[in-house]
Amino acid sequence: MLSCAEEGILTQDTNPNAEPYEVKKSIHLNVANESMKDEHVLVKWALRRADAEVIRSGEEYVDVPALQSVWLSKEKMMDEMIDRTIIFHFGSLSMTDTVVREATKAAIEYAKSKGKLISFDPNLRPPLWSSMELAKEQISYGISKCDILKIADDEIRFMTGEDDIDKAIDLLQKDNNFKLLLVTLGKDGSIAVYKGKKVRVKGFVHAGGFK
Repeated sequence: MLSCAEEGILTQDTNPNAEPYEVKKSIHLNVANESMKDEHVLVKWALRRADAEVIRSGEEYVDVPALQSVWLSKEKMMDEMIDRTIIFHFGSLSMTDTVVREATKAAIEYAKSKGKLISFDPNLRPPLWSSMELAKEQISYGISKCDILKIADDEIRFMTGEDDIDKAIDLLQKDNNFKLLLVTLGKDGSIAVYKGKKVRVKGFVHAGGFK
């Protein structure tokens, strides 16, 4: 059995005349085993809005002894964390599965509604995707939502179909309005594009190492 303890204004101050203060909202999930044997279970949960839109989700395996219960880690609410940020960063790894994909997109939309800078790194990992078509679709979504894009040379070729990096950059900029575009080129360095200016920095190796 899965139950939830919610924390909000009434758990922090029951005084209706209290001065305004920041409410720390959270949920704390409890897994109860009412059987006579120990259980190893996968717990999946999703926090939804009134219209059933998923705004946060998670899953983890838990060992629950017979006739006992286990508390999972307390989860802070998404809006509280995002409200405190300046830049909201995400990658495509949280978009490989349906539930976490929905939660990621809900977080992105909330961050955008609050005027946060959106940063995206595709971080393409082919083995994690059911198909490369789905990977391209979800990475395209991420690119369309971000203000700052950090993308590797193999990823920009994958997304544009263009081997020439400069032409690939032009193709990405044609359909998007990035505040900052960063392209990493491995040993060949990197390229930064900002307000129409393109800067290329060669790769380097520090012979003495770094301290």
